Amino acid sequence: MLKIVPGGEFLTANRMVAATKLSEGDQAAEIRILSGETEIVLQTKEGMFLRFMINEIPELKKNSRGVRGIRLEKEDTLEHVYLPDVDGTAHYKGKEVALGRLKAAKRDGKGTKVRL
Repeated sequence: MLKIVPGGEFLTANRMVAATKLSEGDQAAEIRILSGETEIVLQTKEGMFLRFMINEIPELKKNSRGVRGIRLEKEDTLEHVYLPDVDGTAHYKGKEVALGRLKAAKRDGKGTKVRL
């Protein structure tokens, strides 16, 4: 699940603030501060990559669940979240993958398997 949350949501007097709601067995894969990036790439454990525009992710409240970023196979899990404008390349099975060369798609797709 993905979402963009304005930073002002976390300004509070409480020492501990929940950033999101998680289902049982779920965990946060990555939390990033955005500053003008235009694209995002999701990588699964099985080597599926999905590149799409960051404006497809809605801005939501911190207590919301978010929207699905990539369709996962039964035993697959999200491994990494990349910002191509910042990261440039990913490493998968000892090889470098140029994030900017991945085919652009829409959010909530299956992604593409990278040939090594």
